[in-house]
Amino acid sequence: MDFISSLDIFLNEQTIKNSKQSTGKSGSFFFFSHDKKFILKTISVHELESLVELLPSYYDYICFENPFSLMSRIYGAFSINIGGMATIHLFLMENTLSEIKEVLKFNNFS
Repeated sequence: MDFISSLDIFLNEQTIKNSKQSTGKSGSFFFFSHDKKFILKTISVHELESLVELLPSYYDYICFENPFSLMSRIYGAFSINIGGMATIHLFLMENTLSEIKEVLKFNNFS
């Protein structure tokens, strides 16, 4: 996976400008990279703590028990603090739907 290109700030400028906050209960912010390969999602500190607690089991499942799983791969969890603003917690994951769309395009069943 080419993280550098997918997450390049200049290639994602228009996507960032068009991004909106979720209308769901959590109010999370979702950001899809310009090439739709990755998703950044904001999470609460409680969700971050739960994610960190689950990561060892998740890692074993994805890497050893079921490497062909369609579950999204989580590539990192981050906490960002800018100046006097509140800390933002987020994680980066693979967008598995982008891969499925590519397969469907390739296997045009019409």
